[in-house]
Amino acid sequence: MAEKGSEPMPVPTVHLLITLRGPVWRVRILSGGTIRWKCYRAEDYPTPDGTCVRDYIHVKDLAEAHLLALEYLERGGSSDVFNLGNGAGYSVREIIETARRITGKEIKAVVEPRRGGDPSVLIASNKKAAEVLGWKPVLGLDQIISDAWAWHSGHPNGYEG
Repeated sequence: MAEKGSEPMPVPTVHLLITLRGPVWRVRILSGGTIRWKCYRAEDYPTPDGTCVRDYIHVKDLAEAHLLALEYLERGGSSDVFNLGNGAGYSVREIIETARRITGKEIKAVVEPRRGGDPSVLIASNKKAAEVLGWKPVLGLDQIISDAWAWHSGHPNGYEG
């Protein structure tokens, strides 16, 4: 049985969990506690820092949205689809720099060529969720990474160990 904070195995669908789980796993097997970040793609996107921007929310914000959706249905609302994003996104460089600061670890990042078809910015508007459900994410990138790092540090093999 999974415990609070665990993700489905074998592969979580949230990219940030994959990237944070990888470094925790590597910390266990590399001498000196070095963390190696999985490669990221290109620094030539038309974004403020040249890295692509993606949308992340905290799992607690995701859970809150689901609870609000259930309440909405209980009040007679019809089944619907909602984007659950922060509406602004974070760049890959922001995520790596924040992970370095939060973990206190040196994280070596490898830049690889861009993949064909990768959009520069991929974010979700939360306007409909805000209007219909009254939902907006409240926890930012520091809390997302801090909580993910704490959980994965305490559970280096996921909920298996």
